[in-house]
Amino acid sequence: MTLTEIVSYPDDSGRDILDELYATLYEKDKYDTAYKRHLQFIIKAVEKVSQSKLSDISDQDTSLTLEIDGQQYTETYTIVKALRKQPIYELRCKFNNNEHLRLLFFEHYFSGTRYIIFTKIFTKSWDPPSDETDVLRDASYEIYKMIRQNPAEYLGEDE
Repeated sequence: MTLTEIVSYPDDSGRDILDELYATLYEKDKYDTAYKRHLQFIIKAVEKVSQSKLSDISDQDTSLTLEIDGQQYTETYTIVKALRKQPIYELRCKFNNNEHLRLLFFEHYFSGTRYIIFTKIFTKSWDPPSDETDVLRDASYEIYKMIRQNPAEYLGEDE
């Protein structure tokens, strides 16, 4: 069995993008319980990605069940979508009918370890229209190429 490690590529300010997202949602869930559900859903979705073959969950409906304060919530939709520039994927979280959180990532194998590398996070919305998918997908692909060329620099030394 291959070990899977979740890696968060730092943003332009050098901050861990997943830590920043989790901290932001944790702060918001103090005032709006819907954010507690979003935070738990994202954690569960990242866990699902780390435990699954991408071909098994990409571009098909997946159900995730959360339990919050003794109540169960089940979300079923396409949580992972392959983007047009392989091997970039997006992890999808629906905040509401207007806002949809996207976490771009790719998979990379190095030194016997499978890495799921999250590169960009953004919110897609219908009103006002906002969709950075193509620009951030291309930026994620550039990160993929850098890591593929020199994985030890980004993922640790080969032992």
